[in-house]
Amino acid sequence: MQPKRTFHIRQLFIFCAVALLIVAVLGLLNWLPSLMQKQRLKHFSSIDTIKKELRIKTVYLPTFLPEELDLAWPPTEMYAQDNPFPAVMMHFTRKGTSEIRLIIHQVDSKAAYEFKPRIRIRERHAASLMTLKNRQAHLTPAVCDNDLPCNQLSWNEGGTTITLIGIFPARDLIRIAASMLPGD
Repeated sequence: MQPKRTFHIRQLFIFCAVALLIVAVLGLLNWLPSLMQKQRLKHFSSIDTIKKELRIKTVYLPTFLPEELDLAWPPTEMYAQDNPFPAVMMHFTRKGTSEIRLIIHQVDSKAAYEFKPRIRIRERHAASLMTLKNRQAHLTPAVCDNDLPCNQLSWNEGGTTITLIGIFPARDLIRIAASMLPGD
């Protein structure tokens, strides 16, 4: 009787080990897609779709675009992600062209993320600290592709780092940024 009991215990042990192995393999297969999509911005057709699909509560948008800049509204291209951290990137083109003139990018302040904009800054000049609606902001004059003068403006807003890059004068970039924020 003893050998039969040992045989059943052994079979039960093998069955449990195989079941555990199957659960581990299925868990790994379920985890793989999220690992592969890490830090991948997805293209969206509208801001509302970004908010709804990714459950990103706040997307900072300008309420003012200087008419003389001739920027198209809504943004021509929109990219976003919520995993492993929330990020939104918008490209604004000159009306009737594919020439990107303004990029607005927002990302979680705690994220170790390097922003690689489509407007490439070739040469940065000394940044200056400024106040933007009672917030500390960094304004960096620069030279972008094709030797065009451009400017970058960045600040933190409620745990989010917002960065604007525009191929136009700093005063216009500041006016656009100010229109994105509540308050006077």
